[in-house]
Amino acid sequence: MDQKLESVSVNKAGDLEIKEELFGPNVMDIYESKQYEHGITIKKDKVPLVAAVLGNVQDDITEVVFNKLRDTEYYLADLMDLLDCKRITYTYTAQADGVTHFRP
Repeated sequence: MDQKLESVSVNKAGDLEIKEELFGPNVMDIYESKQYEHGITIKKDKVPLVAAVLGNVQDDITEVVFNKLRDTEYYLADLMDLLDCKRITYTYTAQADGVTHFRP
């Protein structure tokens, strides 16, 4: 991908929300859209598992995840693959060309 923006936050319910926005010529080639936004929500009770999988249970989970995604070669899809491998559930949403798609 050419460029990416991420946001990581904890909502009022205590769930971890991670969003990624991708844009650039490669996004058009892959997603047939100039911009692709997607994100995951991890329920509060699963957040400690995410911290453990990422190897950091000491620091704020938002910082831990954001620091991982800050790597230009590490994308939300990579984190999702890791969570899938460890059987940590999340909900997924994606938006392209004004259409939002959900996957439980």
